[in-house]
Amino acid sequence: MKISITGEYSTDTGFKSVLLRYDDAIKEYFASRNYGEGIIWISFCPVCRPVQLKQRVRMDHKEKVFDCDIMYNYNYWLKADVVSQEIDFFTGFRQIIPFLEKRKIKDFNVEAFKADLEAFLSEYI
Repeated sequence: MKISITGEYSTDTGFKSVLLRYDDAIKEYFASRNYGEGIIWISFCPVCRPVQLKQRVRMDHKEKVFDCDIMYNYNYWLKADVVSQEIDFFTGFRQIIPFLEKRKIKDFNVEAFKADLEAFLSEYI
């Protein structure tokens, strides 16, 4: 499964340094995994900004790309220490699961993805 991570964050939160520290680990963990042809690429967009933005969730059925914003609390990140930021960063990835379960995408094993996501997260939190 291909994973991409972009981001919308304010530089004063320190979010970029956490994202860059773990970006490759996330991509490498899922690179050799396959959950079916229903989704071949998941694009995460962590959002940590002072303005309230609406969470975007999109499924491109033609390209088989699932795109989901992961919303983080800007004020929390301003005050949190690095360890707390890292825990919050990884915990945030769980936000995608309810959207995948609700959409019931044909030929995508959401339970296997969920299990692998939890296994990955358990290495860090």
